[in-house]
Amino acid sequence: MKRASWVPLLRGRAAAEAREVVDDIARALAAYLRTTAPDPSLAKGAAGIALLAGHLDQPRLLNAAVRAALQAHQRQPLPSLHLGAPGVAYVLRTLGADAPLDEMDARVGQMLEAIDPRTGRIDLLRGVVGLAVYLLPRAADPVGAAGLTRAIDILAAAAIPAAGGLAWRYHPDNLATEIGQQHEPEGFLGIGLAEGACGVAALLAHVHASGFMHPRTRELLTGALTFVRANRTPDARHACFPIAADGAAAGLPARTSWCLGDLGVAVALWHAGHALDDRETIADAVNIAHTAAQRAAGDTGIVDAGLCHGTAGAAHIFARFHQWTRDAVFATAARNWYARTLGMRGRAFGVAGYASLVGSPVGQAWEDEPGLLRGAAGIALALHAATTREDPAWDRVLLVT
Repeated sequence: MKRASWVPLLRGRAAAEAREVVDDIARALAAYLRTTAPDPSLAKGAAGIALLAGHLDQPRLLNAAVRAALQAHQRQPLPSLHLGAPGVAYVLRTLGADAPLDEMDARVGQMLEAIDPRTGRIDLLRGVVGLAVYLLPRAADPVGAAGLTRAIDILAAAAIPAAGGLAWRYHPDNLATEIGQQHEPEGFLGIGLAEGACGVAALLAHVHASGFMHPRTRELLTGALTFVRANRTPDARHACFPIAADGAAAGLPARTSWCLGDLGVAVALWHAGHALDDRETIADAVNIAHTAAQRAAGDTGIVDAGLCHGTAGAAHIFARFHQWTRDAVFATAARNWYARTLGMRGRAFGVAGYASLVGSPVGQAWEDEPGLLRGAAGIALALHAATTREDPAWDRVLLVT
């Protein structure tokens, strides 16, 4: 399924420029940590910077980011992988940091016990799927196994029959950016990886592949795949899938992105197909990724550089598909999106010239973002992966691997 070594796709002048940008971002983030009381989270702050520093092998930046994350993570009670204490602990454990993390597994289990399947958040960023991602590497331990069992129980209880399959209702904060209006009180039947059925599918694919046993895993995974496939649109100029299957976002094309769009859908189907040994689902994944790779840049909806829904995220996922398939179409697409990532850099604003376009129903504004999802740390990780043979295993926290 996956090749033994990572193949970097940038060489020569482009690789040198990417390395220079990564170094500039690292220096800017070090200054940020010295002068700011940072958000500790993975998505927005110090934990995301620590993840970058660990992969860059920069111990000074790593130590500063770890200190900042530890000082503030107790103030993050959210049951959230990307915005709460579990994400801080995930990164510190991944990096082998000397930190007091022994109680976090039990705390995550308690967070899951407190979630009401009727009203609780399901998604990867702030909910059940993200907490399960945290626990998956510890599935062999009693506490980790109990937490994973609880997570899948919640997914089973929250599942809604829809389009011949199974869906889950989401209240995604960033849909306002996409649809330009306030969310509906009942939320949406989401499709994408970050906040939709593809997040459930990708998680359950990893659970199934790991050998962890739960009686509902396969049923929920195949139900999610059926729902996703039923929502594919006939016109793929802007997107193969809409943002959501109902409500105000129904039928609206998602950006070509990891979070809500075709790239995340393709990743989820790739993992599900391999977990189930289903060649049709694998072929669907490659077809969706191919369509996205050949889409005109102006039709993608991409307007900034972050991993979540920007140029760096597109480049990285196309590079992953090239790694998995050795298809030259994906290598070309990845290089084009790396070039756009480098070209989006400004000089007068942002973190080392990068800012995120943040929107709401009342307008949009450029904001400095240091963290993993929309910020400079994620951009630097993607560019680093373009120039090194180190497998970018950091993308496990995004369910990309």
